[in-house]
Amino acid sequence: MLLSLSPSPIPYSKLKLAVFSKIELPLLLPKPIPPIELPV
Repeated sequence: MLLSLSPSPIPYSKLKLAVFSKIELPLLLPKPIPPIELPV
């Protein structure tokens, strides 16, 4: 109900997208390769 009453849902969408990309996405995808090359 808060979404329908919110005058502008865009900031909420951006916030949700940020939370998704920072928290949920790393859980779904494997860890990215670190930019620093590790010596083998």
